[in-house]
Amino acid sequence: MFTELDRETVESAHLDKTQNPQAVIDEWISDDPDVKILVLDKGNKLAIYST
Repeated sequence: MFTELDRETVESAHLDKTQNPQAVIDEWISDDPDVKILVLDKGNKLAIYST
């Protein structure tokens, strides 16, 4: 997750904080050149509910 939140807060949500999102994407592509990457524009406005 690329954010200004502190690392502890991000990790408490079971996410990993990164300072370089492009490096993460490059690694995913290196691991699997056919990888599908989902980008959510305005993702901070997204709510997911379990049914």
